[in-house]
Amino acid sequence: MELARIEWALAQAFTACGIAPLTPAAIAQVDWDRAGIEFAPSLATLDVFTNATAIWSALVAGYTPPPAQRLPERAALMVWRKDFTPCFRTVDMVERSAIAQMLAGNSFATLCAALVERSGETAGVAGAGALLGLWVADGLIVATHAHSPECRTWPMVMLSCGPVR
Repeated sequence: MELARIEWALAQAFTACGIAPLTPAAIAQVDWDRAGIEFAPSLATLDVFTNATAIWSALVAGYTPPPAQRLPERAALMVWRKDFTPCFRTVDMVERSAIAQMLAGNSFATLCAALVERSGETAGVAGAGALLGLWVADGLIVATHAHSPECRTWPMVMLSCGPVR
């Protein structure tokens, strides 16, 4: 079942609307104390309970897959498209939660505060910076939005791959 979910998520990522990611230069200009993140439309996260990703990777590479096994604990998988290539990687629950917080409209500063509360100031700030670096390297950030503490939700933004009719 998880192999089918991975394959479906990769197919969905491949056909998702393509929006160019922000460049590192543009990212450097963002006021991260007030910004929220908009991820690429192709981004999806999945919970996984087995080694289906190892099996899928082996099958695609033409190797004999490992035997199916349950993982010791739930894991998360992030699926997206970078340029024209569907990608995935396993993420820990901290990153899964961080992605969910950003998708819910929280500011990056709110994410930093949550990570500082969880791990202490040095580790929390470093963790937030590491996540931001991963997301930039993966080409996941397509926009940032000014976030006001008074606003709890983002206005809906319609993204289109073609002309709106």
